[in-house]
Order: sequence, then structure tokens, then C-alpha cells
Amino acid sequence: MTRLRVCVLLALLAAPVSAQDADRPGPVSDDAYRTLADFYQYDAQLPLDARVLKKDDSAGATREKLVFTGGRGDRVPAFLMLPKGAKPPYPLVVLIDGWTGGKDRWSEDDSWPRGGLAVKALAETGFAAFVMDSQFHGERAAKLGYMPVDEFVCRECRNIRREMIVESVVDHRRALDYIASRGDVDMARVGALGHSMGAVMTFALAALEPRLRASVSCVIPARHGETWTSAAAVSPYTFAPRIHIPLLMLMGRSDPLYDAEDARDLFGQVASADKSLEFFDTGHRLPPEYVSRSTAWLKERLAAR
Repeated sequence: MTRLRVCVLLALLAAPVSAQDADRPGPVSDDAYRTLADFYQYDAQLPLDARVLKKDDSAGATREKLVFTGGRGDRVPAFLMLPKGAKPPYPLVVLIDGWTGGKDRWSEDDSWPRGGLAVKALAETGFAAFVMDSQFHGERAAKLGYMPVDEFVCRECRNIRREMIVESVVDHRRALDYIASRGDVDMARVGALGHSMGAVMTFALAALEPRLRASVSCVIPARHGETWTSAAAVSPYTFAPRIHIPLLMLMGRSDPLYDAEDARDLFGQVASADKSLEFFDTGHRLPPEYVSRSTAWLKERLAAR
């Protein structure tokens, strides 16, 4: 990469999306997008060194705890849940939690994303589910000496937050490399479902990852220049015009991270011809009903051909 391109990349990564217009910025140019997208690339030749550490059985699924090497060399712990009532190769949904959430929240029915309910609904539908710890979250907090992530990645620490999101997106792409190598997942039927910070990652994955065929974005911070998405490198407004796969946005009417106009603006910039924006009468946490809605929607888009 030339020195000039490096300088352009660094400027774009740090630039707030509101540089063009403080209230309603337009999408980044194609040249700028290509430069930003380069930051999400990785060396596919880097060994995954994936290992299944243990297996646990529940009524509807077998859960494998595994670990693999991420795009920047970190060891990434994860769970892969395989449905008992279906035969491989299984369709797959990648689950991505929000801020401070780790993979264990997808085993608990009453956790913030109502993760246990989502995993059980997917298993009943015949879907496998994958969830990993994002950088600095869950078991990966060991890198911080187990300092709480909300202390290390403070609200003013925008560069660290940006790097955390970018690395986590890359690690999800590496996870798909591993899953593709197993042979028990149908890689033509892969979807993603993310909440809040995880929804920011699903927007990036929907635009960047060709193996993703459908995506559900829940309570994504949609306000222009919102602290979580103020850098062009992670802003959903950067990726929306490059999303061509089916996309469902599930939003809260009283969410403090956006209002209805923000949500409709972001939705309007999504390029997909198959998209839906739906609101629940809630804030930044969706009610249990989101589980059946998102599961049915994913089932329809990822149906066997």
C-alpha cells in the first residue's frame, strides 16, 4: 500500500460521517468505500488452528465450544450449536451480541438479547447457530486483565471502539472460514442476526461478506454521528448502499440511540430490493416477540432451494 493511500485510509477511518453534512451526510464515494473495505480484509492463509474443546447436549441442540485464530492472531472462543432435529448440512445463523455482551448470553432466556429463546427457536427450525466473543468481550477480556470493557473502551475512546468493531468483523469472517471447512453447514444458507453494536457488525458483514445471504439488524444505532458509529469505517451509512442481500431491521420506537426518522433514513439507503423496517413499542431492548419474527423471516430467506 502506498504512503498516500495509507494516509487516506487513516483519515477516513478517523473521519466522522458527519463531515459532509452535520445532519444528513451522503454515502461515502466508491473510491473511499474501497479504501475502507480494505481494512476488513485478512490473510486467508493464516492457520485457523481450530479446536473443539468440549460438547454439551441440551434438549434441542448439541453445543460445541471451540476456539480458532482470528484475523489479528488472537485466539477466539466461540459456541456452535447444532440442531438435533435436523440432518446436516444445516443452514446457519451467526448471532452477534451488543455492547458488554458475550457468547454466554445466548444460553440465557432472559438475557438482554433473549439469547436462549433465539437459539432454541433456531434449533427448532433446523438452524445451526454460531456465536463468538467479540474483541475485549467475554473470555477475550483476559487481554485486558479482565477489566470491564466499558472501562477500557470508554465513551470518548473512539479509536479503540472502531478497532474493536473492525477486528470483530474480521474474526467473524474467519469463523466462516472454519465453519466452511467442517462440511456439516450449508454455506449457501448462512444468515446473521445482530443487536446494537452487533447490528453495526451485521451491516458491515452484509456488505463485505459474500457468504452471507440474509441479515437481521436489531436496534442498530442509526443516528448520524452517534458516538458508536461516528467513524466512517464502522458507520452503517457507509455500508447501507452496498447491501444487496435481504435485510430486516427491527427497531424500538423509544430507543435513545435514534428516532424513527433516523431509522427510516438508514433503511432508505439500504440497496437491497428485499428489505423490511419494523418497529416495536420498546426502547433499546426488543421484546420476546422479535425472536419468532426474525426466525420466520430468516427461514423464508434461507429456505432450501
